[in-house]
Amino acid sequence: MRYDEYGYPCVQGSSDSEDSSHLAGILAITEHDQSANCARYVSLYDKEKPYYVRCYKPKYDFSRDQFILLAAGLIKHGYKDLVNLSYITGRDIMPPSVRGVARIATGEKPRWYHVFWFKLEIYWHSYIQPLDEPNQIIALCSVYGDEYLKLWTKHNKLWKWSIYRYWSQLDGAWRGEPELAEHVIKYVESKIK
Repeated sequence: MRYDEYGYPCVQGSSDSEDSSHLAGILAITEHDQSANCARYVSLYDKEKPYYVRCYKPKYDFSRDQFILLAAGLIKHGYKDLVNLSYITGRDIMPPSVRGVARIATGEKPRWYHVFWFKLEIYWHSYIQPLDEPNQIIALCSVYGDEYLKLWTKHNKLWKWSIYRYWSQLDGAWRGEPELAEHVIKYVESKIK
């Protein structure tokens, strides 16, 4: 892992810091010793309309995928009040599971359909697309509860491989983060014991 000139974390293989908020979220969730301050990704310059940023000088809108990890990181760091769906600048559709994260951040319980949708995502990412988006599942589990990590790892026999693939192998090899992959796996293992 490296840091850009503004102090935002970046994966080794990236040419920019556009995924910095995503990386900051996974570092916070997994209690990495190089954890970044997730609150840095909330721009409060416009008091009328705060918004999330991907990095210091973002080229792209802030997406649902960025939000899931950053929101979980914000919650982990105690910044629940900064979790707000209206701060997202992208045009992604927010599934019920993500809306549940925002609800949990306010101290309310998720509605039944938030949890139902999240369970569907776990099964989807266990049987249909077992190698896709492990970080989003891990982030959602960190918000909804560790019992969902147990559910995911019980049903997804490829969960470790999905993490390796994302951070350092095959089509994720460009990221060049085998140590981070190992760290995330150890974190998950510690939660499912």
